[in-house]
Amino acid sequence: MKQKTAMTVQKLKDYLTQHNIPFELKEFPMVVGNVMNGPHPPNEVVKTIIFIDSKNDLYAVLVRGDDRISMARFGLNLKIDGVRMAKLEEVVARTGYPVGGVPPTGFAAKFVADIKLKDMPFCWAGGGSDKALIKVNPADLIKHNKAVVVRVTG
Repeated sequence: MKQKTAMTVQKLKDYLTQHNIPFELKEFPMVVGNVMNGPHPPNEVVKTIIFIDSKNDLYAVLVRGDDRISMARFGLNLKIDGVRMAKLEEVVARTGYPVGGVPPTGFAAKFVADIKLKDMPFCWAGGGSDKALIKVNPADLIKHNKAVVVRVTG
């Protein structure tokens, strides 16, 4: 498992470097934990939550760590039907990253960023494994991912 973790972190590092997205990587000897008990304040964290719609399209929704997605607002503001959270095995199969380490870029999806991300000067996000985080500018993520910026939180 350690080798696979190292591979997914390296895959993300290579992707960010290749696409000229400035980042800082922090690796930890143990699982980082959830947003509320992680090493950084929740309002400095961005979660990448994966959804699938009725057409089997993949959505990567980026929200601040101290916010929750409103499924009604998400579906309504993006005019999509049948949205559901992806199952653990779907997340790995479709993103190439494990749950708890899914980065905010680097895989094929329709990216959506909650409007609050525009006001963040930096954020900590999934670093390719559940033992790594990246520090990155949300504006860089929004631009690179061509993310739709809309309110999706409650």
